[in-house]
Amino acid sequence: MYSQAFLLAAIAYLFITIFIYFNYPESWRKNRMFIATLILWHIIGLASVVMVFTVFKHITHEGMKYELARIGTCYYIVTTMQAILFTL
Repeated sequence: MYSQAFLLAAIAYLFITIFIYFNYPESWRKNRMFIATLILWHIIGLASVVMVFTVFKHITHEGMKYELARIGTCYYIVTTMQAILFTL
């Protein structure tokens, strides 16, 4: 169940990433630092989402669970808001 949810979330956010990338101004897309930052943002976000969906129940340390959940939630919220703003 968790792996299916992760795969759907990962696919959805991959398409959102592509949507966001092509809606940025062309001058930003030519900037290598921008591309590196965008890739890093999604690597960190998807890694935290993987952790939340796959190994979250095995982590015994509550502080680490809280941080993973917080990072995953921030990733979802910020990326979704960014996509909504570009849609408008």
